[in-house]
Amino acid sequence: MQRTWSIAAGLLSCSSALAIPAQPTQGPVRDWSSLEALAAPGGVREGSRFGQALVWDPSGDRCWVAAPRAAAPAWRSGLVLEFERAGMGFVPRSYLRDPGGEPGSQLGWSLARGDQHLLAGAPLATGLEPQSGIVHAFPLAGGAPQRIASPHGATSDGFGTALLAVPGGVWVGAPFARSATGAFQAGRVERYAAPSAAGEPWLLDGEQLPPFPLAHARFGEALAVHSDRLLVAAPFEPGGGAVYDFGITLERLAPGVQPGAEFGASLACAGDWLAVGAPGAHGGAGAVFVYRRAGGRWNSMEELRVPLGGARLGAALALGGGRLW
Repeated sequence: MQRTWSIAAGLLSCSSALAIPAQPTQGPVRDWSSLEALAAPGGVREGSRFGQALVWDPSGDRCWVAAPRAAAPAWRSGLVLEFERAGMGFVPRSYLRDPGGEPGSQLGWSLARGDQHLLAGAPLATGLEPQSGIVHAFPLAGGAPQRIASPHGATSDGFGTALLAVPGGVWVGAPFARSATGAFQAGRVERYAAPSAAGEPWLLDGEQLPPFPLAHARFGEALAVHSDRLLVAAPFEPGGGAVYDFGITLERLAPGVQPGAEFGASLACAGDWLAVGAPGAHGGAGAVFVYRRAGGRWNSMEELRVPLGGARLGAALALGGGRLW
């Protein structure tokens, strides 16, 4: 049966950020009857970007929400808040801070839940070089966090801008990194293996470089996985952006949208469905492109749009349970 996607009534709000949920239907569009709000505690001030990243525990009763520009306590050092279900809603349970308290590190710009760790990117923290970026790995069972820093790190690489947890490790995007040929902000992605025992370090065990290292393409801005294939976005590649699927053969998705569309600014994949956000499309109203995997390739199914100027639809996406957010 053909699946169609319809914009549903209602808004999911998170501080000053808004996301418009969409729902696959096989009949009339129905309204959302209720919304669960995750409200920032009183100490998290406006401008903290509360909701920049969110990750759920598989139980559905626990989640972590980032506020990477929160003063915690240093200027924009960042904060990650853990929420737990209580009755019909969620309440703050605990929080995670930048272990070093480095000003401007922006802990929580990205989040991922690994097998035994909560991973939080701090893309402006000091790694190998100042502001090269690091990832903090917080053990879910408690204990001291570990630092993941790229051995290739350079100032302003943005290492930790995007995270993708996979069995046994994590992929980390560094979309502002220079290429080997010197292309500015060409980007790269690195894979780190999780430690096999407490106290052991995270080790670099792979990397994915852009097939076409173009200046300002920002390869690694968003990451997703389908089966065992890595998908990497380059939303500022000429032509409005592109997404690369690194399977047995390389596949490039690029609908030919107008320059500045930021196709690939966000990715969400579930089953054989892939949603690609393009928040800069249509003069900033934004769009979401929906693909389905069939016949060994990604097939374009639909483009979702809303008649709201400046809405930037597709700036953030989540796909699961038959719903697209």
